[in-house]
Amino acid sequence: MKVGNKPCTISRVSLIFWHLDNYIPLPENHEKLDCAHNPIQCHDRRCCNPEHLSWKTASDNAKDKILDGTLKLPDIKGSKHCGSKLNEDQVRDIKKQLEENEKICILAKKYGVNSGTIYDIRNGKTWKHI
Repeated sequence: MKVGNKPCTISRVSLIFWHLDNYIPLPENHEKLDCAHNPIQCHDRRCCNPEHLSWKTASDNAKDKILDGTLKLPDIKGSKHCGSKLNEDQVRDIKKQLEENEKICILAKKYGVNSGTIYDIRNGKTWKHI
């Protein structure tokens, strides 16, 4: 079931009934807002305690999830990551050359990255999946 374009969850229903029960008007645009758990106070998505809930924009709700540490980010690895300067084939080549005792500073210059990037590859801090 949906209210406007938002799914009608038990939390949403609980907050709506809390407004009605306490004679507090619903926000004009409540059908466009998320029914969000207050950051730090409540981490249980199944919770429907109206004292733990509030109306938030999707953006504000996402910020609260970051603050709470409950935002699930996609696990983007390798060259698909927006900050990547290397691709998977280059990393394989780097690892192979490291096994052959090539100097880190030479590899960094060759691939246009800083030596810390090569250290992280060598030590398994980054590119673990290759």
